[in-house]
Amino acid sequence: MPVGTRGGSRGLTAVGSATGRLAHVALVVTAATPTTALTATPTVPPTATTTPVGPMVAGGLYHLSGSLVDGGGGQLRHVEGILTLRVAATGSLAGSTLRLATGVTVAVSGSGGPGSLSLSLAVGDTPLTGQSSVVSANRISGLFSGPAGGPVGFWVTTRVVGQQGTRYTFGARVTSGPNAGLSYDGPLELFADAYGGLLGYLTLPDGRLLRVDGQSVNGVVNMLVVVRPGTPLFALGTTMIGGALRGTIAGPLAGDLGSWTATL
Repeated sequence: MPVGTRGGSRGLTAVGSATGRLAHVALVVTAATPTTALTATPTVPPTATTTPVGPMVAGGLYHLSGSLVDGGGGQLRHVEGILTLRVAATGSLAGSTLRLATGVTVAVSGSGGPGSLSLSLAVGDTPLTGQSSVVSANRISGLFSGPAGGPVGFWVTTRVVGQQGTRYTFGARVTSGPNAGLSYDGPLELFADAYGGLLGYLTLPDGRLLRVDGQSVNGVVNMLVVVRPGTPLFALGTTMIGGALRGTIAGPLAGDLGSWTATL
């Protein structure tokens, strides 16, 4: 049986014996050794600490996607690109950039800290400020506000897997349909984020840059190549051993069918 003491003035000692199935317990009360009087010691409150409101914003590559909306909630402009986030020890974002889906790179300023990210940039002739509302290890989201203040849109950034893009040699050929014989070839730089989103840039031999969007889930790749405004080329395929991609295409016109590959 356990032995316990409380209060420092008296102790209880359990003495037990057992015979057969019966147990006999006797309690012996012993006088505690006299102690000196206790003196009060002032209590010193613990030093106050600041609890971070969220994880520290990490630098690196992010896939940014957002929309600017009007007063009725209609979309005015879609904003998408690869955000290179550089967070200095002071929290400054000096040197950060956003490479838009059009290929244009714009400067990004602002600040980052525990649970907070503030972005300032200009998309076209529209200056924007983005303030985060949620910060996690792989995703940061928030609202856009314009020069006059007040929300004008929303945005989300998702961390790029491996913190770099993958460069492929891309080739797509229409084998049947109105555009039979038409091909789209060139280097493809593709970025995959932590949630399977894809954003890439396909450079054609004549120097044109085509925007590529899509998803990659469990080795299945679904991409949309914007060959001209409002006219996409749909590419559906799979990841092969060694990392190459291949599959079938539909478009850019109704009835166009063909195949595509992307090799490392």
